[in-house]
Amino acid sequence: MKLSERSIHLLLDQLKDYNAHIRYSRSRKTYYYINYFDLKISVTIKILTDNETSNIYGGTYFLQNNLFVAI
Repeated sequence: MKLSERSIHLLLDQLKDYNAHIRYSRSRKTYYYINYFDLKISVTIKILTDNETSNIYGGTYFLQNNLFVAI
C-alpha cells in the first residue's frame, strides 16, 4: 500500500483508541485483530462544481473520463 512505517503506527494507535486489540504476526508478516470491536464510519458525498474541481486539480480535469457528472 506504500504507507510509511510511521503512518502505519499512527493508524494502529487510532484503531487502538476504538478498543481494537491488534497484534503483529511475524510468520505472516501482517497485523491482525485479536478481538471484535465496533467502528462506526460516516461517509459524506458532495457534488463539486466545475470551479471546485478546477481548484482541486490545478485548473485541469484530472482523469476526466473517471469523473461522474450529475445531470
